[in-house]
Amino acid sequence: MIRKAAVCNHKPLLVLLAILLWLEFPVLAASETKTPRTPDQTSVCGFYLHACWDYSYPFAVRKWQRQDYRAMFQLLHRIGYNTVMLWPVTEAIPAPLSKADAAELRAFRKTISEAQKLDLQCWLARTPNLLCEPELARSPWMDRNFFPHQVVVRLDDPLAREQFFAHREAITAVLNNADAYVTIDGDPGGYAGAKPADWLAVFAADRAAIRRHGTHPKRQLVIPFLWCGWGTKGVWQEPIEPFVEAELRGFRNEWERFAPTLLLPGRSTRDGWGNGRKVIAITENQNLSQQSVIFCYEAVEFEPTPPAPVLQFADIRRIVGQEEGHLRGQVRGWFANAQQPIMVLPNLFYFQRCVADASYLRRTDEEVLRELATLLGDPTDALVTAWSCLACDLAAIPADLPARLRSTPLRGPAAKELPGGEAGYREILARAVEGRRATLLGLASQATPQTVIEAVQAIGRWWALNRYAFSQTAGDTLNWDWIHWKFVKPLREACSRQRNALQSQRGELEHTLALAAALSPDGAREAINRLLPKDATH
Repeated sequence: MIRKAAVCNHKPLLVLLAILLWLEFPVLAASETKTPRTPDQTSVCGFYLHACWDYSYPFAVRKWQRQDYRAMFQLLHRIGYNTVMLWPVTEAIPAPLSKADAAELRAFRKTISEAQKLDLQCWLARTPNLLCEPELARSPWMDRNFFPHQVVVRLDDPLAREQFFAHREAITAVLNNADAYVTIDGDPGGYAGAKPADWLAVFAADRAAIRRHGTHPKRQLVIPFLWCGWGTKGVWQEPIEPFVEAELRGFRNEWERFAPTLLLPGRSTRDGWGNGRKVIAITENQNLSQQSVIFCYEAVEFEPTPPAPVLQFADIRRIVGQEEGHLRGQVRGWFANAQQPIMVLPNLFYFQRCVADASYLRRTDEEVLRELATLLGDPTDALVTAWSCLACDLAAIPADLPARLRSTPLRGPAAKELPGGEAGYREILARAVEGRRATLLGLASQATPQTVIEAVQAIGRWWALNRYAFSQTAGDTLNWDWIHWKFVKPLREACSRQRNALQSQRGELEHTLALAAALSPDGAREAINRLLPKDATH
């Protein structure tokens, strides 16, 4: 069903606005955009900053300021990445493009330029056919939570498609300086029964828009992100192979129409989850590996996952070394991603090292962590333990570790390149360690009800720092599924062991959580009821 309210007939206005916006930029584009490398000049080693979900700074990329992007670009370049992909969620900008939204786009355009000035190619990610409800424009662009307000555009409806492409071009006319424009085949986007020709029309429209408005159109790529199959009933609801095969054949047959281009086939962490490596296998079977950059989605950070210092070195070794290792030297590059990169710096670091040098796959976890700690600066031992804390037992986490993290500034070469600042990063690690240690204390043989209350407090403080709420905005609700299971599982067990005594102290438990997690008394009461049901049979 087409949501006409979100795709009103403003084509003449949109096209005029696109032209006016483009005319505003020629001098600016020449002065602020560094001449980028092309994929022919270097193998891609890229990282995707997923900026859709709405939680707290600096966990959510969506909440970053320009200085945070700049810091992250510097860090990526230092580690060895040469490409960054951004999804600022232009889908959260309703049609027609307003003056206020155009101004925000112009500001974000400078972020793209800053990546290029730091010698990174900068790719822009988009969905194929999504808009948002017009009322979302009441708040600033970066304050909008897109998913609850998304609108699907039917590309087989000529009028809806024409209006959508005009709006997309108006946005491209402002963000005209990216080195590549990447469009996923679904998740999000798509609809049951969608035809490959309609998906290909998106790339044709993008190529035409780049020719008209691009700062370096002969080098700016359009790239299909092959993920879940265009036209399926829904994400992972039926076999995706026929759909991916059809869209890939169609794209290959029209390659020259879209060129310059590359393919970005993506894979999930493991078989049995998401798409496994099915899309990579299809790309191989169609002899297109040499035109592909492998997107190892979830190798660095599983998605969805609440913030936590989770090490995924084993997954990276398996994916890069074993399952995709035979493609080393064949493919055009490698990509990884994260929604909260500040939490997974060790994985981000290790992925690049393994892609660049296969011998690095044999490094021990501690060797990798110590090398990263050297980039950030002392205290090396404290950083290594903090990054590993979710795999540690109580004896391995010193009681004074949070205090040491808070009191010792990082002075290494990369310390100033942490989004949110190095002091903020140390506080994040300190609170994560406090949460892990407090829940383990709650399971200790000498634990008391007060020990468990303190564990609830520590976990409440951890959540208050990040306020992760999946694709929602948390408000006055704390869902325990929004906190990583490595924290919540031992907390639930500790509460179960002290159930009878804690039932008589529910008031203190609720008050403690309200203060720690910044919840109202009612919000804290609801959360405690879910953590410690009054009915002992639950």
